[in-house]
Amino acid sequence: MADEAAADEKLGSAGDSLETGGRSRVLLIGGVGLVAALIAAGAVYFLTRGGDEPDKAGRTGAAEQSVAAQASMPPDAKLETFRGTPSRVLGRVNDDMSGLSYPRFGEPWQVPTKKNKLGTPGWSGQQIVVTERSGDQLWYGQLLTGTLIPSLHGAYSGPDSVKNVAGLAAEGYLAQYYGFQEAKKPLASQALDVDGRKGWLVASYLTYERAGVRATGEIVATAVIDTGRDAPAVVFASMPDTHKKLWPDLNRFLAGLKVI
Repeated sequence: MADEAAADEKLGSAGDSLETGGRSRVLLIGGVGLVAALIAAGAVYFLTRGGDEPDKAGRTGAAEQSVAAQASMPPDAKLETFRGTPSRVLGRVNDDMSGLSYPRFGEPWQVPTKKNKLGTPGWSGQQIVVTERSGDQLWYGQLLTGTLIPSLHGAYSGPDSVKNVAGLAAEGYLAQYYGFQEAKKPLASQALDVDGRKGWLVASYLTYERAGVRATGEIVATAVIDTGRDAPAVVFASMPDTHKKLWPDLNRFLAGLKVI
């Protein structure tokens, strides 16, 4: 987020974490917007597994158990190339926190600022597109970059572990952000090569029904990429079925990732 006054200094502290609540804006109901109960449920998934207390090093029993955790992975398959023309690319953005560079799309994509209030806590790189408005409530798609949350660090043991960690991260984000989903269809589980660094992508198509929302499903993708740093980078992308014309942006965004 290197434009719009550095996106208002990234909308807050660099210490923001998904573990402290994911999307906290009450008026956002969509894409990954949730009521407090679902946010709490996601935090339980990632952090407690029984309410473990952190030790002096800041670790929890859940994090330590995650060393042996194995994700339930879909069959290996490549994400399809969606038909259509991607949005115009205005340039690139370097997300120094995650260690990734990514394409910056033009309208209708927006960079979160304090004025538009579209930011998602816990992510250092963000692009948002509002797909529905109902009064003060929004439904939206998004392209996010960040680093692996601390509670999954125990599952990460280097480049060869990115597949399992991507599966664990994907499961966690779906539990945290999409507790209302009715069904999930696997779309992809594939290796990524990002400037010679190993990564893994997991994507699904979710279906749901939400009062007052036209969207009945959306593509959700999670990727974990070894950047050579202590913690790998994480990418999260989503786009509702009301905006299939923007699905090609998912392909271009993922293909355009680079390590910095």
